[in-house]
Parts: sequence; structure tokens; C-alpha cells
Amino acid sequence: GLNGNRHSPPFRTAVAERFFTVEAWVKGVDRQFDFGAILLPTDLGHDAGWLSVANFTDGTLKGLTVNLPGFPKEPPDTNAPRDASTMWRHSGKLAVEPNRLLYTIDTSIGQSGAPLFATLDGKQDPYQVVGIHNTAFDTLNAATRINDSVFSQILAWRTDSGG
Repeated sequence: GLNGNRHSPPFRTAVAERFFTVEAWVKGVDRQFDFGAILLPTDLGHDAGWLSVANFTDGTLKGLTVNLPGFPKEPPDTNAPRDASTMWRHSGKLAVEPNRLLYTIDTSIGQSGAPLFATLDGKQDPYQVVGIHNTAFDTLNAATRINDSVFSQILAWRTDSGG
């Protein structure tokens, strides 16, 4: 929600209390398992809203149009401030691997950790996160896919946090 003024955020703020990640990332630094969670002491969702997490099949994901929001250090608008203070969003199609999602959506430093989400019109929760952006290659970018194990881990962290 930040839009150009770091000193006047549109929502209240919170300081993180706990951080989570997985052993495969800590020990192997394998980008396929580069994901985590941050526990906040307050529920900001009532002010800012929520994104649902989805564990879709290969068939549902293949060719799905997804959105990647974020606060890139190098924004696409050359007139925009270059201090990652404005959120941008780009869309594109997916290629699917068991642990990763690949796409040609343009990204920049500062977008790692951003949700890769689909918008499913007509659903009660239309915004469904299917991946977590974390990698830029020469011709493609990638996200950790929300598959069975990632989905289960997110649910476990949520349960552990009392959420």
C-alpha cells in the first residue's frame, strides 16, 4: 500500500516478533525452498486485507495468468522514485515445475519474497497466492511453488503462532 511517502504509510505498522524458514533453505540454500514467514503481534489484515494461499494442481497452474506485486529498487517508470517506495504489479503466464513456478514477469532487486498470485473472479477469496518470488535468471524468473509440502508448512507455522 505504500505509495511514495515512507513517512506516511497507509496502514498502521507492526514490529515482527518471530521469523520462520525451512531446514532445506538454511542448510542447502536451495532456491526451490527459499520461503519463510514473519509473525506479527497484531492482525493487520483487518486494515490491509488478506491474500489466500492456494495449492493448485499442475493443470490449473499451467498457463495461468498471475500477478507479481512488489517495491522494486528499479521501478519500471523512469520518473518514479528509485527508493522502493512505490508498489508496482506486473502480470504474466506460468511454466510449472514440482517445486518452482517460472515466468517472464520483469522483476528487480527488492521484490524477493513477494507473493505470486492469481485473481479468480467470482470466488469468495479471489486473490490466491500460488508462489513466493525469489529468483531472477537471465531469461526467466522463479518462485517457490505452493505445493503440498509448502502449503503444509505454512499451515503448521500458522497453527504454531496461534493464528
